[in-house]
Amino acid sequence: MEWRPIAVGTFLALALVAPSAGETETATGHVQLKEVTVEANEETLTVTLKTTGAAKYHATLIDTPARLVIDLESTSYEWRKTPLGVNTEPLKQIRGSQFSKGV
Repeated sequence: MEWRPIAVGTFLALALVAPSAGETETATGHVQLKEVTVEANEETLTVTLKTTGAAKYHATLIDTPARLVIDLESTSYEWRKTPLGVNTEPLKQIRGSQFSKGV
């Protein structure tokens, strides 16, 4: 799949944050997705996913409609149940769910 810039001059960065003090993986060895934040400045848009441990991920760009799908392996979804409206170009909203057990 070909990557096409969504907005000229805008850079989207994705960061997976290491666990904070006191946060550990669950007893099953799975980590939890606890928080997603968005930070924008003049030239950069950063989306940060906070997990309770190291998370392996697979990212896929999909064309119609244009979106980035990120699957976190061995991870339980513990974030909000409704979409997060962002409306900061090129990002409109962030949605999440438990795709399957552990993903």
